[in-house]
Amino acid sequence: METAGKVIRCKAAISRNPGEALVIEEIEVDPPKAWEVRIKILCTSLCHSDVTFWKMSAGPAAFFPRIFGHEAAGVVESVGENVEEVKEGDLVLPVFNADCGECRDCKSTKSNCCSIFMTDKYRHLMPRDGTSRFRDKNGELVHHFLGVSSFTEYTVVDVSCVVKINREIPVDRACLLSCGVSTGVGAAFKVAEVEAGSTVAIFGLGAVGLAVAEGARLCKASKIIGVDLNPEKFELGKIFGLTDFINPANCGDKTVSEVIKEMTDGGADYCFECIGLSSVMKEAFDSSRQGWGKTVILGVEMHGSPISLGCYDLLQGRSVCGSLFGGLRSKSDIPLLVHKYLNKDYLLKGKEEKQDGPVKPVEVKEAETPVSATQEVVSEKTAEAPAAVAKESNEVTPSPAAEESTESSATSPEDNSIENAPAAAEESSEESSGDQAGEETRELRLETAPADFRFPTTNQTRHCFTRYIEYHRCVAAKGEDAPECDRFAKYYRALCPGEWVDRWNEQRENGTFPGYVLLEKEKISNFLYDWPPLSKALTFPFISRHNYAHKSPFPLLARALSVPAVKTIDTTDNKVVKPQPQWKAAIDFKWIRDNKEAISANIINRSSNANLDLVLQLYEKMLNVQKEVERLRGERNVVANKMKGKLEPSERQKLIEEGKNLKEGLVTLEEDLLKLTDELQLEAQSIPNMTHPDVPIGGEDSSKIQKLVGSQRVFSFPVKDHLQLGKELDIFDFDAAAEVSGSKFYYLKNEAVMLEMALVNWTLSEVMKRGFTPLTTPEIVRSSIVEKCGFQPRAANTQVYSIDGSDQCLIGTAEIPVGGIHMDSILAESLLPLKYAAFSHCFRTEAGAAGTATKGLYRVHQFSKVEMFILCRPEESDSYHKELIQIEEDLFSSLGLHYKTLDMATGDLGAPAYRKFDVEAWMPGLGRYGEVLQ
Repeated sequence: METAGKVIRCKAAISRNPGEALVIEEIEVDPPKAWEVRIKILCTSLCHSDVTFWKMSAGPAAFFPRIFGHEAAGVVESVGENVEEVKEGDLVLPVFNADCGECRDCKSTKSNCCSIFMTDKYRHLMPRDGTSRFRDKNGELVHHFLGVSSFTEYTVVDVSCVVKINREIPVDRACLLSCGVSTGVGAAFKVAEVEAGSTVAIFGLGAVGLAVAEGARLCKASKIIGVDLNPEKFELGKIFGLTDFINPANCGDKTVSEVIKEMTDGGADYCFECIGLSSVMKEAFDSSRQGWGKTVILGVEMHGSPISLGCYDLLQGRSVCGSLFGGLRSKSDIPLLVHKYLNKDYLLKGKEEKQDGPVKPVEVKEAETPVSATQEVVSEKTAEAPAAVAKESNEVTPSPAAEESTESSATSPEDNSIENAPAAAEESSEESSGDQAGEETRELRLETAPADFRFPTTNQTRHCFTRYIEYHRCVAAKGEDAPECDRFAKYYRALCPGEWVDRWNEQRENGTFPGYVLLEKEKISNFLYDWPPLSKALTFPFISRHNYAHKSPFPLLARALSVPAVKTIDTTDNKVVKPQPQWKAAIDFKWIRDNKEAISANIINRSSNANLDLVLQLYEKMLNVQKEVERLRGERNVVANKMKGKLEPSERQKLIEEGKNLKEGLVTLEEDLLKLTDELQLEAQSIPNMTHPDVPIGGEDSSKIQKLVGSQRVFSFPVKDHLQLGKELDIFDFDAAAEVSGSKFYYLKNEAVMLEMALVNWTLSEVMKRGFTPLTTPEIVRSSIVEKCGFQPRAANTQVYSIDGSDQCLIGTAEIPVGGIHMDSILAESLLPLKYAAFSHCFRTEAGAAGTATKGLYRVHQFSKVEMFILCRPEESDSYHKELIQIEEDLFSSLGLHYKTLDMATGDLGAPAYRKFDVEAWMPGLGRYGEVLQ
């Protein structure tokens, strides 16, 4: 070529700063040096790893400016010295997984990780001389990515990362083999070595997961189970070999592993995790069969969290292993995959193999100028998805649009039918069998949605946003408690990433939300479904692959989802309104039912008024209603599916009427189900926590003394209590506080103020020496946070001050805001334990305190406290509890006080407590012990 040996000027998508839109700029690409190949990129695809690195703002992998992309196909433009295996004009794949053929690893059959070129896992420069081949228009260096950098018209790659392939394969299929498909197919037949007749479970049905399914099909597995939250994936997955499908959201009170074990008579022979969440990795492992089950990890843990496996499970014969690039050797295995594809042994795209005749070979044509290499037309659907276009449409953010634009110029109408299919049978039924069954659905243009890599199809993005709008429209029209709204909430919470929802919520609050005209009197006046189109779409041939969920796609395996507090209940009609739960706890009702006797005994020992029989009755009733709801939904789906074909008007009208009748019956049942769920939650949350086996049973008098320090002092003069001392020393004032705030409040004065501050400062200093992080906390929290910590802020005789007309409360202890500090977060196990020492004011109603010793500074409504709080592994809980007790005892010993430590009996434990120790100091003025620490 004329450009050989010369610097090429071309277009590239440059990432200037982490998380910011890519900018289409002109760059200079140097000619290849020795052992290097310069490639003209014909087609590239967007991988999850591209987005992961694009978001990195710090650390050893954060190199900017940078050209991302590592899945591509191209033609050799020129080669450097010593390159013999490819030549100008060859069709090649640049791959991130090097294969030098010389090192010990590359010569071994046990590894595919080159020990020469894969030691630098970030590879932001050329591996042999540590320099870049890219410069921007100002002459500044631009970094490479994983040794490939395919978001450019021309790139330079080390020959160890270049694979020559058959020119007959279409480039939009070939580029998928440079990472995703090879990873999945290889994991099935080379890493796991799936056997004929075996059972396979695949967690996550993105491109990698579907490729695993295709690999398992090639290995003749008898049952291939797909696990994904998106029901659309099953129909697509059937094309690639799936025989069964599990939606974790529909597993009821069972875990996914329990369902898989039932389906496979004890567990799957092979499990594949293709998402990148440690909780899912653990669930995949638990789904494997005892004795020989093998779990293959393909997803990179997106939060850096470790995976925890039971030693006993491993001893019983299960195994787990990781897989990079499906265990494949790029130079030898990729050409084999190309050959098998051309022989139609497996699929790279749904429905393509149903076409007759040979696969159309790629045609490599010279571009008039280098710039034109990127001017290929992408799918028109790019304009529908959320993409950030700025600087006169010269910037683009990796987004659902980029992932959606799959088969750029090679997409056929038959292929598009898959992408545009209804999202799910249940969703279709709601739209097809309702009042406007035959009405045409308008397109949503979602350019306002923030960029995100997790949704590869415009169709899925549309359903996410549509359900969000429909939920708020329903709430405005019918109220937050309407069951019709609940189903929309379920869908959008399962489909939409958290940052999307946060942004839309913020826009709704400040009036900039583009989805609807502002609400008036709780009614939606109009929805703007016809949004203006994007000014211009980036014409760059991106191909989609991965589908990664923002949060754990297995809500039953993680903590309960927190929902906003309920709306204020209007009681102006003087009717008794039963309170509604502020959130729905992740209560294992099946476990409660199976352990009824133990829980019943615990309720009695704890002197709790919880009604276990009522909880179990409500649970059984709820299960029965759920089954009936699912039955009606199934019938609606059948009706909806019948209406998709061509029908006579009379038959269509009959189906519409049948759909309406089913809808009316379903609405009634869903209302009953929602009421039952709320009632069940309220009753179940009153059940106390189980109790440590060593806790003494009985009332407060049954508590056991664990430790006694010092002895009672004998004074030669009459002892004064703290009230007398305080009055004579003028250090606190109860009378003035009673006038200002009411009884049981107080003013501290003079030395008492300095004494309290000194004690707080001294305590914090001491615990900080032991590794605790000091905190001050909010003193007003949401009621749902109080409930999540095990308290009931609006129950009878509650100790919590609730703020009227809001969902907020004053804290009774810093334990509550500290307990919520990591709420809805996934913490790396390596970070544990997290130790906090929080100072706060505490507010308590002291309801039911009449008859106890309440004079002076006892049973007051407000006081100050330092609270120690540790987040740790469950198995370490006892040891850290003992550490807390030891710290408290050390503090009081250093103050020279006489005290005793008590292991409190069951009757004195609060509902959330598993075990509690009290420290009681001797109080000469009262002539008794009094609680000072808990």
